[in-house]
Amino acid sequence: MSQPTIVLWNAQRRATHFLDYAGTRAPYDTDREPPKILKTVPPLAYFCIRALTPHVDQLHHLKHTVPYNRDVVSALVPRTPLPLSVKKRPFFLSIVNPKLLATLGQVMHPLPKEFRDYNIPLSDVHLPLLQQVPSRENFCFITVLALPYRKEVCDDTIDVICRLNTLTVLDIRGTTVGSYGLTVLARGLSWSDDDLQSRTGCWGLRILSLHSCPNIGNDALPILSKFPLLSCIDLRFTGCIRRAVSEHLADAGFRPSSNRLLFYPVPSEISLKQLENLGQTSMYSCGLTSVFKLHINKLNHSNVFFEHRTPLYTLQNMIEGPSSLIDVDADEGPAEPASQNVQASTRSTFYTSRLPRRENLIQAAVEERKEQLHPLALARPPPQWSVLDALRPPVLYDPKEEPPLPKLEFIDRARLTKRTLSSMEDMVATLADKNKKRQVEYGTPDS
Repeated sequence: MSQPTIVLWNAQRRATHFLDYAGTRAPYDTDREPPKILKTVPPLAYFCIRALTPHVDQLHHLKHTVPYNRDVVSALVPRTPLPLSVKKRPFFLSIVNPKLLATLGQVMHPLPKEFRDYNIPLSDVHLPLLQQVPSRENFCFITVLALPYRKEVCDDTIDVICRLNTLTVLDIRGTTVGSYGLTVLARGLSWSDDDLQSRTGCWGLRILSLHSCPNIGNDALPILSKFPLLSCIDLRFTGCIRRAVSEHLADAGFRPSSNRLLFYPVPSEISLKQLENLGQTSMYSCGLTSVFKLHINKLNHSNVFFEHRTPLYTLQNMIEGPSSLIDVDADEGPAEPASQNVQASTRSTFYTSRLPRRENLIQAAVEERKEQLHPLALARPPPQWSVLDALRPPVLYDPKEEPPLPKLEFIDRARLTKRTLSSMEDMVATLADKNKKRQVEYGTPDS
């Protein structure tokens, strides 16, 4: 059964409008695979992968993968429309059905790096199906959701985010989400009703940015400790105070951090990359080369099907030598934001350009990382994925399995004294008299 599309609406406008938007078509045909004119007969694996694509959520039953085959992938995924003089044209992933990419990721290993990042809107018709693909030792999906300052993200609509079972990064800074919204998100941590009793909800959440959320207060802090793998929390410019943060989150290992790459204004994908460098392969159920990331930064598909997309630049060798995730903070002063000069320089640094020079700008921010951030920029060493494996679903009460109470005739009379037997006979006689009186009073016939 197909899952309903994940849609966020504007709660303030919904009172007067039946539907805020009708959505736009995807750049690929959602009903059938686009026709392809092949110059040569493709390998047999091409047809096998096409046949497996509709069953992308069942491919975890396959025990083995096949090696990467460039000819097969080239026949399945088109190249970008660059001049023919370019020898190595990248794959045009933005117009490829996400189910096909998910199929390739599960049956073929290792795929090129460009296949490990895929931009997809929240309302994409295939996103709920991709969330049903289970994480395992040789493959996993993770979802990076960044919808800052969107009016659609509020306490009334955050319940749909609970359906993102692979959610790893949640950036909802500047929204009206409050303590109730976080409570709804935490209640989504549950188990399926089927025989497998698999995890459902945001169990794998690692980074949570609540920067500039005015409705987040101290009452939200106990809720944050319910996410077992949460590693970075940005509570700057919220209603939380430092003393309450220390009271509720210090026992879980959270401390103010000076690692600037983990917090805004660094982009979410860069923060996750930094966290992966610190946590290594134990962050996920599989190695980093088998992790496929779904980047969600918009609600709907764009009207322009073939829009230019800025590629995600992978940072390499950003930090020489080991970097510490946690800096011990010993001062007891009031919670004050970082200096305006540091914020202004960092903000201008990250938003002046989206060209490849971005890596150099990130490197400049790294060199300033020794300056203490706001004390409400919290982090802890990333918990290992095995923490989730150790969790077990609650035992359901089954009245059929409850042992029956012993009947009177099976009681060992040899262990009863005369006094006990006499008391039991008196009690039985009293109950019989009360039952007879009740039958006479209500006119109930004898049974």
